[in-house]
Amino acid sequence: MGPITPVWWDLIPVLLLGLGAPLLAALVTIPRLRRLSPEQQNTLRPRLYANVCLHQWLFAFVALTPWLFRDEPLPALGLGVPDAGWPYAAVGALCGGILLVWQRVQVKQHPQGAAAVRRQLEAVSWVIPRRRVELFGWALVCLHAGVCEELFYRGYLLGLARAVMPESAAWVAVSVAFGLGHLYQGGRGVFLTGVLGGAFLFMAVMSGSLWLPMIAHALFDWHSGTLGRWALYESPDRKPA
Repeated sequence: MGPITPVWWDLIPVLLLGLGAPLLAALVTIPRLRRLSPEQQNTLRPRLYANVCLHQWLFAFVALTPWLFRDEPLPALGLGVPDAGWPYAAVGALCGGILLVWQRVQVKQHPQGAAAVRRQLEAVSWVIPRRRVELFGWALVCLHAGVCEELFYRGYLLGLARAVMPESAAWVAVSVAFGLGHLYQGGRGVFLTGVLGGAFLFMAVMSGSLWLPMIAHALFDWHSGTLGRWALYESPDRKPA
């Protein structure tokens, strides 16, 4: 991984996908979805998952344009062989995974655990898979987000940022951009996803590639969605609808 030589038109997808799309989602698209009845949301959810996956392909295409049209090598975008630092990144990812499993167990055992998760998911409960058949669509969403968002934020955007600012500033800029990409989750969601993006960025820089953060990102989204599904629809204090 390394800097990517920017060209003037890089500014267009950065502004559109990094700022315009999150603002549109937070101010227009998501409020409309929230106003729908639960029955309407259930009907639209599979289509929503398909649309999310299609949009993720746009992230991936933009992220790969330096390789497709400007002869930048794939390793510069994070798609090379992991370097000698990958064991440290893997240990960090493993510790994070153990922490998530511990959290999951504790939440399910605590009498108020499900209620606490529901409060945290209030802004995004409409996207959580409800029916068992929707888990397949959610798995596709998680896979696409893990691959395509890592390509865009920790590959393309980080490479551009490294070319125009110091390394530490590039880290901050990319993490803030990732947080803003989840503006529809509200201020708390922006902050938490920004911090999470920093963790994925650490894995990418330490390992010299995006393969590990791609896997970690997809698994984290799967964990969040399935834990939310349990709290919303399957927990002992919530009757199935």
